Parts: sequence; structure tokens; C-alpha cells
Amino acid sequence: MQPETACAEPVEVAVSKLPLLTQPEKEQLLVEWNDSKSYDYPGLHQLFEQVVADAPNSLAVTFEDQEISYAELNARSNQIAHALIKMGVQPQDRIAIMLENGPQQVEALLGVLKAGGIFICLDAHYPTHRLQAILDEAQPARFLIQPSCLERHESLLENLPDGCDLLTITTQKTLRPPRPLRLKNRIFGPEFITACPKTNPNLPLQPTDPAYIVYTSGSTGKPKGILQSHRSFCQFIAWQSRYFNIVAPHRFSQWASIAYDASYCEIFGTLCFGATLCMAPAMTRFNPQALIEWVRQAEITILQIVPSFCHQVLQILQSERSQNGRHPLPSVEKLLLAGEILPVDLARAWQNSFPSPAQIYNLYGPSETVLATYHALPTITPDQRAISVGRAIDGRQILILDKNQQLCPIGVRGELYIRSPYLTEGYIERPDEMAAKFIQNPLHNDYPDRVYRTGDMGRWLADGTIAFYGRIDNLVKLRGMRVELGDIEAAMRQHEAVSNCAVIVREVTRKKKRLIVKDRTTRRLTLPVSDKQQVLMGYYTGERPLSSHELRTFLEELLPPHMIPQQFVQLDELPYNANHKLDIRALPEPQNMRPDLRQPYLAPRTATEQNIASIWQDVLGIDQVGVEDGFFELGGDSLLAMQVLNRTREATQTKLSFRHLFERQTVAKLAELVQETATEPIEVTTKAVSEK
Repeated sequence: MQPETACAEPVEVAVSKLPLLTQPEKEQLLVEWNDSKSYDYPGLHQLFEQVVADAPNSLAVTFEDQEISYAELNARSNQIAHALIKMGVQPQDRIAIMLENGPQQVEALLGVLKAGGIFICLDAHYPTHRLQAILDEAQPARFLIQPSCLERHESLLENLPDGCDLLTITTQKTLRPPRPLRLKNRIFGPEFITACPKTNPNLPLQPTDPAYIVYTSGSTGKPKGILQSHRSFCQFIAWQSRYFNIVAPHRFSQWASIAYDASYCEIFGTLCFGATLCMAPAMTRFNPQALIEWVRQAEITILQIVPSFCHQVLQILQSERSQNGRHPLPSVEKLLLAGEILPVDLARAWQNSFPSPAQIYNLYGPSETVLATYHALPTITPDQRAISVGRAIDGRQILILDKNQQLCPIGVRGELYIRSPYLTEGYIERPDEMAAKFIQNPLHNDYPDRVYRTGDMGRWLADGTIAFYGRIDNLVKLRGMRVELGDIEAAMRQHEAVSNCAVIVREVTRKKKRLIVKDRTTRRLTLPVSDKQQVLMGYYTGERPLSSHELRTFLEELLPPHMIPQQFVQLDELPYNANHKLDIRALPEPQNMRPDLRQPYLAPRTATEQNIASIWQDVLGIDQVGVEDGFFELGGDSLLAMQVLNRTREATQTKLSFRHLFERQTVAKLAELVQETATEPIEVTTKAVSEK
């Protein structure tokens, strides 16, 4: 029914509720371009056990020099499951897991599921305060730990819930706290596990039983727990395996942190269908050179990473190819990019840089739906300006609705809603947020029909794919990780000197520059500098001056590194518009001035220090870098660190690594290392290059 037809009927209807589409147009959007069929699946571990029965000797997991067969992995996870059952774990008990990177993580996940439990994975590199907030809300019944992890978070032991006994699953000795602690919980060592049977527990399971809780950034300042069932996750990995052909002999990368649900897609999407899971060393998560070397050594065929990190990988591969002409990653057949908007320039550069490049897939979906859409990229044309997120995967239906919750016509922007029988079971202890995000389908009231309101903007394209435009609210993706800006603001307000604050993300476009490097052979190198960067900005007011260094140090105790603003600005007051909303346009733009640090500015004293300081200034976009300034306190992060390292290696002909920068975070200390290996200083100058 079109608007003019609706108006002709003798019925009182609000104009905002009049349908904008004809019935055939609705059928196209809701049926032809969507699929929301429902299927039933067994439990995650039951799918895995079927593979074990069919191919027990096949290679399941590789990590560094370890190789584990499906039969061995099943036996180890069964022992963990029996140990948990002996410890009194009941079906649907919540089990916390905090382990170092490696096969023990996979064994623990499977063991918890086989015992009927719900796993909750913690990243040991997160601040203790954040981990404590998760444990306080989740109230786990048991805690699987590794002693080396808890050495960083001793206070977690003293604040565990009553009855939350600990189980160490490594070959290390039973956990012995390094200092006296008032523990009210029992500790079971690895010998308790090895004494348990290696047979499948075969506990009864309903497909709708919960499998895991994953914590993401929350708007209240506390992490938000999302509960996912066996049925929902099995449906996704079954689609993933079919579409990407994840079966033997394929080798799928396991690169994401175990605290993120992307890692579960990698782990179970591989092991439940007979392929080989190649677990990446932790260093590869922030060192693209290490990732490249690992992908080659492990002969990865399916690689999944985030676009911003892929950009760093591409820069190194392009440099290598120009030097030796070889195919950079010959084993990789499929490149899965997810977690962020995929820049068209990145996809085009990847396709144009190598012969027979891997097929790129653009994936989109919030944790509440695991995944929503996929897009196998065709050849990117020179005039293409954006990349769509594609079509809905099996079992998902995408609704694009206007502010009145009516279907948007093709080409009109609206909010993305996801309709599916496989939505998450909901949030932990957040009924109000549940009611706001999981709502009755606005298109009808005929029967209960739950949809998830994403808060993302998009529009239908003429070919049936979806153009994606990012967030409506304050939830953003930074380096592939979901961040609620309100979470950062809540942490800033905990500082006694902060009265009010606001956190936003700005995209900074700088003039393109090139670094001209001259040595004694008058060799010239042209090194490109990225002209676009996302900058996380923190604005705050207070009754006393508060340095950015003091505030940054305070936040480091509360937030993971990717959630700490790169620049802070103290204002007399925050600007608001006539509607009493924050006036983002009135907030100061990112400045290229050196931030307010604890130490005064100390100018470079040697040619090497000047060279390194110049590179830092270019990459960080600031006008001054002192020799005692720390790279990360200047606003650097792991991705910017790789730009610095790549350019410093080229300029100084040294083999610097991320570890060197992490251990020697100032210009002075890094210059000392360079001087130890370089025989002659190298002149470095930076010149602006006009846009072509």
C-alpha cells in the first residue's frame, strides 16, 4: 500500500505510520534478500566429538612447536571436564577461564562445555579493576587459571565468590600465592586433572542451553555480559564451515584474543568440522611482521584479522615485494576482515599489489548476533568509493527502518535491525538494556517476534547488498574491538579532579608526506605516511588543573590500552547546543602540540636522537618530541608503533622489533640501541608533498 492509497482510505492513521513501500517491494526486502530459516543443532562439543570419532588422528591444533591430534585434544578436554564434575560443577554453572595463549585455552573451553558449564574467558592483560568487575557480575562457580596469569592479579584471589574453587590446568606446580593471602577457596592442581578419565562425560544437553558469556564494553562504565546458546552458535559455525569450506586440510588462523567471541568463531568453526586450528603466538596480535612470519611458517589457508591491522600487514608485504618480487603469502586462499569498516583503499591495494591475491571477505555483525552479513569482494574499480557489508547470512534477516520504525526504501538510510531465531539469550543482569535492544518486530504484532536493534546505520543498494555507515550512538569499533565511549567517560569521572567529560573519535586527515632518507651512498628512500587516522579524544573539566599524564596514568589502572584516549584536552566547560546535547563540532580538534607530560621537554642532542624524534613527530602528528618522552604517553599505540618501527628500520638500517620499542619507550633509549648497531648517523628530513 503506497502513501497516496493509504490516505484515500477512511481510517485515521498517523502520517509517520504510513507504509512507504508496495507489497512487492516489501517481499523483495524481507524475503528475496533475506533468509531467516530455523534449524536445530547439537551442542558445540558434540559436533567436535563427531569429528573425533570420524578422524581421531587428524591434526587438530598447532601452536609453536606443538601438534595435537583430535583424539589427544578430546582426551585432555575430557579430563578437565571430569575434574570439574568432581569439583561439584552443575549444568549451567558459570566457569571463569584465565590462561596464557596456547592449546590449554582450547582444552579448557571444551572441558567446560563437556561438564555442562558456561565458559567466561578473561584476558590476563586487562587491568585488575576491569577483571574484578566481570567476576563480580558473573559470579563464577569455578575458576580455571594459570599461575603466571594470577601473578599479575593477586587481589582477584581474595575477592572470589564463596565456593569458587580454583583449578590449574597446566603442568606447573599447584598454585602457591607469592604472598600470604586469606583464601576461602580450595585450589586443585594439575595432578587432579591427570587422575581423571579420558572418556566423554556424555552429559545430557538441550540445544538452547547457554554455552558462553562474552563481555564487551558497556555504557554504564562496567563491562556488559552477552549470553550465547549452543544452538545459536552452532548454527553460525555450520554456515561458516559451508560457506568458507572450513574442512580438512584447511588451516584456519586463531588470532583473536580468547576474551572476544571472534576467537570462538575461529576455534569451534575449525574444530567442529575437521580442519586444523593454527594458534598464533601472542606477539602477532600487535606485531604485523611477526604475523607475516607466522602465517608463512604455519601455512595458513584461511586468515581472519581486523582491517586496521591488515593495513599494517599490507605495508610490510608491499615493501617486501618491491625488494624481492616474491608472492608474499602464498598459502592464504581466503582473507576474512571483520570488526571494523573496511576501507575501499585497503581492499583495492591488496588486490592490486599481488598476483592471484587471496579472496577478501567483508564481515559484519555485533556479538548479539555473532555475525549478520558477509560480502565476497569482487574486483575493486578505480572509481569505487565504499565497500558494502553484503547480504544476510543464513538464519538472519536484516531490516532497515526509519526513525518511525517503517521500512526504508532502497537507497534510503536507516537503522539496522536484525531478526533471527539465533539471537543471543540476552545480557547478564541488565533488564532495562535488554528491553531497549531486543524488541518486538515493529512491522507487526501478530505473534512474538524478537529483533535486535543494532544502533548502526545503513541502506539497501540496488543489487541487494547493504551499505554500512557506522554507529548512531556512542558505540564504536577501534582496531576491531567494540568500545562504548560512555565506558571510558565513566572511568574518567572516577578521578577526583574530573567534574565532567566527553570522549569522541575523530578522523584526522593530514597532508601526505614522504620521508627522504640519505646516507653516505646518497641513497634515497621514499616512505609513505598514512594520511588518515582515528584519534580517540578525551575532553574534561575540573576545579583544578589536571595534566594529561596524571589522567592517563589513572586510566591505565581501569581500562585496557585500546580504550585510553590518545589526546586529552582540559576545558573550562563542555559545549552544549540549544537542545542541551553535547556540541561535538564545538570541541577542539586534535592538536599537533606535545601533550602535557610529567617531564619537561628536552631537545634531541645527537643526530640519531633527532632522526628518531622526527619520525615520531610525523607518525604521531605532534610538533615536538623530547628525548625523555615515552612513545605511548605521547598517544602511540601498537599500530602506530609498527609505522615507527618500519620507518626507523629503513632509515637506520637496523632490525628493531616491537619488543625493543616496548622496552625502550623513549627517544633517548631507542637511540642508544640504534647507535650500538649503526656505524654512521643517517640524515633524515621530512618534506610535505602536494596532493596529486
